[in-house]
Amino acid sequence: AVNTVKETLKESGHNLPSGGGTTYMQARTADMVLRAQMRKIDLEEKKKSLVNRAKAKAHGFKIARQIRDSILNWPSKVSSRMAAELDIDQHLMHTVLEKYIREHLEELSDIKIRVD
Repeated sequence: AVNTVKETLKESGHNLPSGGGTTYMQARTADMVLRAQMRKIDLEEKKKSLVNRAKAKAHGFKIARQIRDSILNWPSKVSSRMAAELDIDQHLMHTVLEKYIREHLEELSDIKIRVD
């Protein structure tokens, strides 16, 4: 509890005495700061300006998977038309498109996304 008081006071810009002790007044100040922070969070939740982190990550993963699946299915949709336009073998066109799309998706999978 004492560490929480100290952390709260530091985060809110209050100076702590070098002696290491915490006064009753500092504990009350920390309590007031924490209560204000909680009220702010409650208000932001009610305003719908906060997003559930776990739900957002799950939704982002779902969308990314749908995009990936759509990209992987693209050669099947266009390879015959492209082959006809280029006057080449349809199977060869499909194989080449699929190969390079998979390589590109593999490169994209190495990208690290940082979520704060």
